Amino acid sequence: MKCDARHIEWTIGEYHARPEVARSSIEDCITTDGPALQLDWQLFKGRYIDKPPAYPRKASKALDDGNVAHACLTSPGGIADVVAVIPPEVLNAQGHRKGKAWSEWKDANAGKIQRTAGEMAAVRCMVRNVFAHPRGAWLMEHAQHYEFSLVYECPASGLPCRARPDLLVGLRGQILLVDFKTTKCLTAREFAWDMERYGYHRQFAWYKEAVELFGHTVAGCLAITVDKSPAHRVRVHEVSERAVRLGHQQNHAHRLELARRLQENDWTDPTDKQVAVIDLPERAYDWKGDVAA
Repeated sequence: MKCDARHIEWTIGEYHARPEVARSSIEDCITTDGPALQLDWQLFKGRYIDKPPAYPRKASKALDDGNVAHACLTSPGGIADVVAVIPPEVLNAQGHRKGKAWSEWKDANAGKIQRTAGEMAAVRCMVRNVFAHPRGAWLMEHAQHYEFSLVYECPASGLPCRARPDLLVGLRGQILLVDFKTTKCLTAREFAWDMERYGYHRQFAWYKEAVELFGHTVAGCLAITVDKSPAHRVRVHEVSERAVRLGHQQNHAHRLELARRLQENDWTDPTDKQVAVIDLPERAYDWKGDVAA
Protein backbone atom coordinates (compact mmCIF):
# COMPACT_ATOMS: atom_id res chain seq x y z
CA MET A 1 0.00 0.00 0.00
CA LYS A 2 1.28 3.46 -0.91
CA CYS A 3 2.42 5.46 2.11
CA ASP A 4 1.56 9.15 1.90
CA ALA A 5 2.24 10.02 5.54
CA ARG A 6 5.47 10.06 7.53
CA HIS A 7 6.06 9.07 11.14
CA ILE A 8 8.45 11.30 13.09
CA GLU A 9 9.57 10.82 16.69
CA TRP A 10 8.62 14.04 18.45
CA THR A 11 8.08 14.92 22.06
CA ILE A 12 4.68 16.41 22.83
CA GLY A 13 6.28 19.86 23.02
CA GLU A 14 8.02 19.45 19.67
CA TYR A 15 4.79 18.19 18.11
CA HIS A 16 2.73 21.18 19.27
CA ALA A 17 5.40 23.58 18.03
CA ARG A 18 5.13 22.26 14.47
CA PRO A 19 3.65 24.50 11.72
CA GLU A 20 1.44 21.84 10.12
CA VAL A 21 -2.31 22.14 10.63
CA ALA A 22 -3.67 20.08 13.53
CA ARG A 23 -7.30 19.29 14.14
CA SER A 24 -7.07 20.97 17.56
CA SER A 25 -6.17 24.34 16.01
CA ILE A 26 -9.32 24.35 13.88
CA GLU A 27 -11.43 23.01 16.76
CA ASP A 28 -10.09 25.81 18.94
CA CYS A 29 -11.77 28.38 16.68
CA ILE A 30 -15.23 26.81 16.43
CA THR A 31 -17.60 29.23 18.12
CA THR A 32 -20.93 27.36 18.01
CA ASP A 33 -22.17 23.90 18.86
CA GLY A 34 -24.53 21.89 16.70
CA PRO A 35 -24.76 21.52 12.91
CA ALA A 36 -23.81 25.13 12.08
CA LEU A 37 -20.19 24.83 13.27
CA GLN A 38 -19.25 28.47 12.79
CA LEU A 39 -15.52 29.16 12.82
CA ASP A 40 -13.90 32.42 13.85
CA TRP A 41 -11.33 32.70 11.06
CA GLN A 42 -9.97 36.01 12.37
CA LEU A 43 -9.18 34.23 15.63
CA PHE A 44 -7.52 31.41 13.68
CA LYS A 45 -5.34 33.90 11.80
CA GLY A 46 -4.42 35.80 14.94
CA ARG A 47 -3.61 32.66 16.89
CA TYR A 48 -2.05 30.31 14.31
CA ILE A 49 -0.95 32.41 11.31
CA ASP A 50 0.32 35.71 12.71
CA LYS A 51 3.91 35.78 13.97
CA PRO A 52 3.97 36.52 16.83
CA PRO A 53 0.40 35.45 17.58
CA ALA A 54 -2.02 38.32 18.07
CA TYR A 55 -4.22 36.17 20.31
CA PRO A 56 -1.94 33.55 21.88
CA ARG A 57 -3.47 30.78 23.89
CA LYS A 58 -3.00 31.18 27.61
CA ALA A 59 -0.85 28.36 28.89
CA SER A 60 -2.36 26.55 31.84
CA LYS A 61 0.08 26.42 34.74
CA ALA A 62 -1.82 23.71 36.56
CA LEU A 63 -2.31 20.15 35.37
CA ASP A 64 -5.47 18.57 36.72
CA ASP A 65 -5.73 14.87 37.58
CA GLY A 66 -7.25 14.07 34.21
CA ASN A 67 -4.37 15.59 32.25
CA VAL A 68 -1.79 13.83 34.41
CA ALA A 69 -3.61 10.50 34.06
CA HIS A 70 -3.74 10.98 30.29
CA ALA A 71 0.01 11.64 30.19
CA CYS A 72 0.69 8.48 32.21
CA LEU A 73 -1.59 6.29 30.08
CA THR A 74 -0.03 7.46 26.81
CA SER A 75 3.53 6.73 27.92
CA PRO A 76 4.83 3.17 27.40
CA GLY A 77 6.72 3.43 30.68
CA GLY A 78 3.62 4.48 32.59
CA ILE A 79 3.65 6.70 35.67
CA ALA A 80 7.37 6.30 36.38
CA ASP A 81 8.30 7.77 32.99
CA VAL A 82 6.06 10.78 33.39
CA VAL A 83 5.85 11.70 37.08
CA ALA A 84 8.48 12.38 39.72
CA VAL A 85 6.94 11.91 43.16
CA ILE A 86 8.12 14.62 45.53
CA PRO A 87 9.73 13.13 48.65
CA PRO A 88 8.68 14.75 51.94
CA GLU A 89 12.27 15.58 52.90
CA VAL A 90 12.65 18.18 50.12
CA LEU A 91 9.67 20.21 51.38
CA ASN A 92 9.89 22.78 54.15
CA ALA A 93 8.38 22.37 57.64
CA GLN A 94 5.00 23.58 56.38
CA GLY A 95 5.05 21.14 53.47
CA HIS A 96 5.62 23.89 50.89
CA ARG A 97 7.83 23.66 47.81
CA LYS A 98 10.49 26.04 49.09
CA GLY A 99 14.15 25.99 50.11
CA LYS A 100 17.44 24.70 48.79
CA ALA A 101 16.53 21.01 49.02
CA TRP A 102 13.39 21.62 46.97
CA SER A 103 15.23 23.68 44.33
CA GLU A 104 17.90 21.01 43.88
CA TRP A 105 15.36 18.20 43.64
CA LYS A 106 13.17 20.19 41.21
CA ASP A 107 16.12 20.85 38.90
CA ALA A 108 17.21 17.21 39.06
CA ASN A 109 13.73 16.10 37.96
CA ALA A 110 13.10 18.76 35.34
CA GLY A 111 11.02 17.52 32.43
CA LYS A 112 8.73 15.41 34.59
CA ILE A 113 5.44 16.25 36.24
CA GLN A 114 6.24 16.86 39.91
CA ARG A 115 3.59 15.88 42.44
CA THR A 116 3.41 14.63 46.01
CA ALA A 117 2.20 11.12 46.81
CA GLY A 118 -1.08 12.59 48.06
CA GLU A 119 -1.57 14.55 44.84
CA MET A 120 -1.00 11.37 42.84
CA ALA A 121 -3.59 9.26 44.69
CA ALA A 122 -6.46 9.95 42.29
CA VAL A 123 -4.23 9.63 39.23
CA ARG A 124 -2.93 6.23 40.36
CA CYS A 125 -6.50 5.08 40.86
CA MET A 126 -7.50 6.22 37.37
CA VAL A 127 -4.53 4.48 35.75
CA ARG A 128 -5.03 1.34 37.84
CA ASN A 129 -8.70 1.16 36.87
CA VAL A 130 -7.86 1.27 33.16
CA PHE A 131 -5.58 -1.74 33.58
CA ALA A 132 -8.21 -3.48 35.71
CA HIS A 133 -10.92 -3.02 33.10
CA PRO A 134 -11.15 -6.15 30.89
CA ARG A 135 -11.32 -4.32 27.57
CA GLY A 136 -9.09 -1.47 28.69
CA ALA A 137 -6.42 -3.93 29.83
CA TRP A 138 -6.56 -5.79 26.50
CA LEU A 139 -6.11 -2.59 24.54
CA MET A 140 -3.16 -1.51 26.68
CA GLU A 141 -1.57 -4.94 26.37
CA HIS A 142 -1.81 -4.91 22.57
CA ALA A 143 -0.78 -1.29 22.01
CA GLN A 144 1.87 -1.10 19.29
CA HIS A 145 2.49 2.66 19.37
CA TYR A 146 1.93 5.45 21.90
CA GLU A 147 1.31 9.05 20.77
CA PHE A 148 2.25 8.24 17.19
CA SER A 149 3.16 11.51 15.41
CA LEU A 150 2.29 11.64 11.71
CA VAL A 151 2.67 14.38 9.10
CA TYR A 152 0.97 14.29 5.73
CA GLU A 153 -0.53 16.41 2.97
CA CYS A 154 -4.31 16.60 2.85
CA PRO A 155 -5.21 15.03 -0.52
CA ALA A 156 -8.09 17.45 -1.19
CA SER A 157 -6.80 20.80 0.10
CA GLY A 158 -3.04 20.32 -0.20
CA LEU A 159 -2.58 21.60 3.35
CA PRO A 160 0.31 20.14 5.39
CA CYS A 161 -1.31 18.38 8.35
CA ARG A 162 -0.27 16.52 11.47
CA ALA A 163 -1.91 14.02 13.80
CA ARG A 164 -0.94 12.27 17.04
CA PRO A 165 -3.25 9.40 18.07
CA ASP A 166 -2.93 8.25 21.68
CA LEU A 167 -2.64 4.53 20.92
CA LEU A 168 -2.45 2.31 17.85
CA VAL A 169 -3.54 -1.21 18.72
CA GLY A 170 -2.97 -4.18 16.41
CA LEU A 171 -5.94 -6.38 15.54
CA ARG A 172 -5.54 -9.17 12.96
CA GLY A 173 -3.37 -7.11 10.65
CA GLN A 174 -5.43 -3.98 11.11
CA ILE A 175 -5.34 -1.05 13.53
CA LEU A 176 -7.65 0.12 16.28
CA LEU A 177 -7.41 3.83 16.99
CA VAL A 178 -7.65 4.43 20.74
CA ASP A 179 -7.95 7.76 22.52
CA PHE A 180 -8.17 8.44 26.26
CA LYS A 181 -10.79 10.86 27.52
CA THR A 182 -11.11 11.90 31.15
CA THR A 183 -14.68 12.97 31.74
CA LYS A 184 -17.51 13.45 34.20
CA CYS A 185 -20.02 11.69 31.96
CA LEU A 186 -21.75 8.80 33.71
CA THR A 187 -23.47 7.23 30.69
CA ALA A 188 -22.79 6.54 27.03
CA ARG A 189 -25.55 9.01 26.14
CA GLU A 190 -23.85 11.78 28.11
CA PHE A 191 -20.53 11.01 26.45
CA ALA A 192 -22.23 11.20 23.03
CA TRP A 193 -23.20 14.79 23.88
CA ASP A 194 -19.59 15.50 24.85
CA MET A 195 -18.44 13.94 21.57
CA GLU A 196 -20.55 16.45 19.64
CA ARG A 197 -19.64 19.37 21.90
CA TYR A 198 -15.88 18.83 21.74
CA GLY A 199 -15.69 17.40 18.23
CA TYR A 200 -14.28 14.02 19.21
CA HIS A 201 -15.75 12.46 16.04
CA ARG A 202 -13.76 14.98 13.98
CA GLN A 203 -10.65 14.13 15.98
CA PHE A 204 -11.04 10.41 15.27
CA ALA A 205 -11.73 11.09 11.59
CA TRP A 206 -8.55 13.19 11.39
CA TYR A 207 -6.52 10.42 13.02
CA LYS A 208 -8.09 7.76 10.79
CA GLU A 209 -7.18 9.66 7.65
CA ALA A 210 -3.57 10.10 8.78
CA VAL A 211 -3.15 6.46 9.81
CA GLU A 212 -4.65 5.22 6.55
CA LEU A 213 -2.37 7.49 4.54
CA PHE A 214 0.49 5.91 6.51
CA GLY A 215 -0.58 2.57 5.04
CA HIS A 216 -2.69 0.94 7.77
CA THR A 217 -6.28 -0.25 7.60
CA VAL A 218 -8.29 1.13 10.52
CA ALA A 219 -10.67 -1.45 11.98
CA GLY A 220 -12.36 0.90 14.45
CA CYS A 221 -12.12 3.96 16.68
CA LEU A 222 -12.36 3.49 20.44
CA ALA A 223 -12.54 5.96 23.30
CA ILE A 224 -11.43 4.83 26.75
CA THR A 225 -13.22 7.16 29.14
CA VAL A 226 -12.11 7.55 32.75
CA ASP A 227 -14.38 9.31 35.23
CA LYS A 228 -12.57 12.14 37.01
CA SER A 229 -14.76 11.63 40.08
CA PRO A 230 -14.47 8.73 42.53
CA ALA A 231 -14.64 5.81 41.91
CA HIS A 232 -12.98 6.72 38.60
CA ARG A 233 -15.04 4.27 36.59
CA VAL A 234 -13.68 3.20 33.19
CA ARG A 235 -15.74 2.59 30.07
CA VAL A 236 -14.77 1.72 26.50
CA HIS A 237 -16.88 3.21 23.70
CA GLU A 238 -16.65 2.48 19.98
CA VAL A 239 -17.32 5.56 17.88
CA SER A 240 -19.78 4.67 15.12
CA GLU A 241 -18.70 4.65 11.48
CA ARG A 242 -21.49 7.14 10.83
CA ALA A 243 -20.06 9.60 13.35
CA VAL A 244 -16.53 9.23 11.96
CA ARG A 245 -17.85 9.73 8.44
CA LEU A 246 -19.54 12.98 9.50
CA GLY A 247 -16.30 14.05 11.17
CA HIS A 248 -14.43 13.42 7.92
CA GLN A 249 -16.94 15.50 5.95
CA GLN A 250 -16.65 18.38 8.41
CA ASN A 251 -12.84 18.20 8.44
CA HIS A 252 -12.86 18.16 4.63
CA ALA A 253 -15.00 21.30 4.47
CA HIS A 254 -12.93 23.14 7.08
CA ARG A 255 -9.62 22.35 5.36
CA LEU A 256 -10.89 23.42 1.94
CA GLU A 257 -12.09 26.69 3.47
CA LEU A 258 -8.78 27.20 5.28
CA ALA A 259 -6.83 26.54 2.07
CA ARG A 260 -8.95 29.14 0.24
CA ARG A 261 -8.46 31.73 2.97
CA LEU A 262 -4.71 31.16 3.04
CA GLN A 263 -4.49 31.54 -0.73
CA GLU A 264 -6.64 34.68 -0.83
CA ASN A 265 -5.51 36.07 2.56
CA ASP A 266 -9.19 36.46 3.37
CA TRP A 267 -10.10 36.22 7.05
CA THR A 268 -13.37 38.13 6.97
CA ASP A 269 -16.71 36.84 8.16
CA PRO A 270 -19.64 36.83 5.71
CA THR A 271 -21.60 38.98 8.17
CA ASP A 272 -18.92 41.71 8.38
CA LYS A 273 -20.55 43.76 5.60
CA GLN A 274 -24.07 43.30 6.89
CA VAL A 275 -26.05 45.57 9.19
CA ALA A 276 -28.56 43.48 11.09
CA VAL A 277 -31.82 44.91 12.39
CA ILE A 278 -32.07 44.05 16.07
CA ASP A 279 -35.45 43.78 17.74
CA LEU A 280 -36.40 42.98 21.30
CA PRO A 281 -37.36 39.44 22.23
CA GLU A 282 -41.11 38.85 21.90
CA ARG A 283 -41.51 38.57 25.66
CA ALA A 284 -40.58 42.25 25.97
CA TYR A 285 -43.80 43.19 24.20
CA ASP A 286 -45.88 41.54 26.89
CA TRP A 287 -45.43 44.68 28.98
CA LYS A 288 -48.76 45.65 30.61
CA GLY A 289 -47.91 49.07 31.98
CA ASP A 290 -49.76 52.27 31.19
CA VAL A 291 -48.56 54.42 28.35
CA ALA A 292 -48.13 58.05 29.38
CA ALA A 293 -50.35 60.49 27.53
